[in-house]
Amino acid sequence: MVRVSREPFPIFALPSEFSFAWYRPGCEAWWHDIQHRADKLTPITSELFHQSFGEASAELPRRQCFLLDVNGQPIGTATAWLGLRQNGEVWGRLHWVAIVPEFQRRGLAKPLLSVVCERMRALHPERSFLRTAAERPAAIRLYLKFGFVPEMRTDAERELWSAILARIDQDQGKGTGALGEV
Repeated sequence: MVRVSREPFPIFALPSEFSFAWYRPGCEAWWHDIQHRADKLTPITSELFHQSFGEASAELPRRQCFLLDVNGQPIGTATAWLGLRQNGEVWGRLHWVAIVPEFQRRGLAKPLLSVVCERMRALHPERSFLRTAAERPAAIRLYLKFGFVPEMRTDAERELWSAILARIDQDQGKGTGALGEV
């Protein structure tokens, strides 16, 4: 999914009992625990953090955010990363968004994305992207709210996204307008 806009991202307030913390050395364990608990589609290995961020780990303190519960325990994460596109351009990349299962569906992803996407916009003001999977309809709905739209370069991608968006609309029981924005 892509977002080509200088417009601000939507802002959602974080409930007062929660807080944010930016990466500092040692947060790799937080990231691994959150991803391992939250992501049932991707094998989360001990090497994955380094594979995903190792080449530019000096950037992490200003790019990787953690959502903390009332006790200061990490329960979510998202990263305003950077990514190389097919044409060689560097774009902002919303990367590795996750909230542990017991805190999902409480509206906490919206404030987390508000903070991380605004950081990404500050670092990459015009273009950003993310990768997701058809098996993540709740995430896709959230990304649509933040102005990301499906990237459809081929007929096969158009067909796949049409089916995904139709299923999301059907699951909501009403139209999201998503198909009209594509």
